[in-house]
Amino acid sequence: MDKASILAETTKSVRELQKSVKELKKRCQGRDVYAFPSEANQLNLCDSDDNMGFLKAVLSCEDKPGLMSDLTRAVKSVKGRVVKAEMVTVGGRTKCVLCVQGLKGNEGMVVLKRALNLVINRSVLSAKSKKF
Repeated sequence: MDKASILAETTKSVRELQKSVKELKKRCQGRDVYAFPSEANQLNLCDSDDNMGFLKAVLSCEDKPGLMSDLTRAVKSVKGRVVKAEMVTVGGRTKCVLCVQGLKGNEGMVVLKRALNLVINRSVLSAKSKKF
């Protein structure tokens, strides 16, 4: 195959995959357990829905080896404890939903957000430094 043919086939495959992802997102809409990672790094924190005193952290970032360990260490560094974790990895991106115990209120959210942002941003910085 020449370069033009390879490029054409690659473009066709990417378009088919994008179409498949759109169809899957439509089918899974409203079911958080099947949600896909976003294309941009995101971090959202809120109190858990069940009034059990947990904070819920939902984040999307680049996938990397040791990501869950890094996230767990970050939570422990602010005196929290991960009691439940759900993770979806697609195409080099990861979405994590963490239920964290031991941190309460706005102060708990602020320190947890700061710690988790460090992990998310570290994965981006390490990926960029590898390109150079």
